Amino acid sequence: MRAPLQDGVFQGVSFGEIGLVWSDRENLTTQRGRLTAWTAASGAHELGTNAMTYGSDSPATDGKHIAWIGNVSDDGMTGDVLLDKPDHSAPKTLLAGVPLVDCPARVLFAGNRLIVYACPAGSTDLDDLSITSYDPETATPTTLATLGRLNSAVDVQGQHLLVILQGNRASIMSPDGTQSVPIDGRVSSGRFTRDGSALVYVGVDKAMYRVPVTGGTPTKLQAGPVLSVADLSPDGKFAIFSTQIDFQTGNVDLYLTAADGAQPAMTPVTLRQPTDSMRIGQQFTADSRFVLFFSNVDAAYNGAVWAQTTSGGAARQLADLSYGWRRLTGARVLYTNHLVEPASTDGYDPGTGDLEVVDLASDAAPVTLAAQVDAVTPTTWDGKSVVFSRRNDPAKNGIYILPLE
Repeated sequence: MRAPLQDGVFQGVSFGEIGLVWSDRENLTTQRGRLTAWTAASGAHELGTNAMTYGSDSPATDGKHIAWIGNVSDDGMTGDVLLDKPDHSAPKTLLAGVPLVDCPARVLFAGNRLIVYACPAGSTDLDDLSITSYDPETATPTTLATLGRLNSAVDVQGQHLLVILQGNRASIMSPDGTQSVPIDGRVSSGRFTRDGSALVYVGVDKAMYRVPVTGGTPTKLQAGPVLSVADLSPDGKFAIFSTQIDFQTGNVDLYLTAADGAQPAMTPVTLRQPTDSMRIGQQFTADSRFVLFFSNVDAAYNGAVWAQTTSGGAARQLADLSYGWRRLTGARVLYTNHLVEPASTDGYDPGTGDLEVVDLASDAAPVTLAAQVDAVTPTTWDGKSVVFSRRNDPAKNGIYILPLE
């Protein structure tokens, strides 16, 4: 284990030139703090204060640039969309005073383009939302859509972007806006397959469909009611979908079904009812052999972690109380266990837990890597190391990198 890089609280791991991006949260109640970037070449550089430290995909990075929501007002109602390089050599303000509550701004990278979702300053109406693509080097904007919706998707390769407009009309676009393929149907939400060849989406009829990114007639995969596509397996053969949500606790009932459109339709497999999953995303192991999900989620959105094979069979419990998990290579999973939740609910504090790793493809018991670390534990871009902090331990306060192989 390497020594801590700097006192603070870890926020997220990047890739490429940027080793780490983290926020030292100065205000737990408003979830704002100091945003700092670190690279091996230039060390640590403070990019800004009053930065959103979670949510709205902020900060976001393509490995060479960082975009975030910063200069947040004291009441948390407005902020600026900012762009910079990790050495703080090219600060730019893309949009100033954009709304953050009624029409929340969002930033994400799609390939070599920065995509910004924002309403104009002074607006509180989601109908005013615009989707804009920026060249991060020149900050030159290209409007992709007006009257847009926030529930879009980007494929892993960054070559395709799902753009949903008012009335649930949707298109699959290139991030620079030069290509656009309309979808024959009304779309609520969707996800791209990992190879970027197809989009699996939920229609306004609450059925699940699959359509090639090049266009064509959609194939119905699953009749409704489907609330959302929670995740697709890396091999594109399976989908996890939800059928309902409890707005008090966020509990979601999850089902496993076929998603490639080539194999015969399968009867959806109930993973566990209610499955109570709030950690939507990375619901499959990297080899697509296992499904990961929460059960018995509490008021803080933490719960027990379970794994079940995509071929069926009984589920295996991995953790009794966890903040979440990360998939590694093969069937290996990294997760927190024995979570100690904060005594106070004032502000954002995920608590602390034991950091464990298990290989579901073997009968080996889980291995504890570190005891009672901050529950947010992202991995580096190559999946070979985990980064964690120990904010609540004055003697060990800092950010640590721990190799996983």
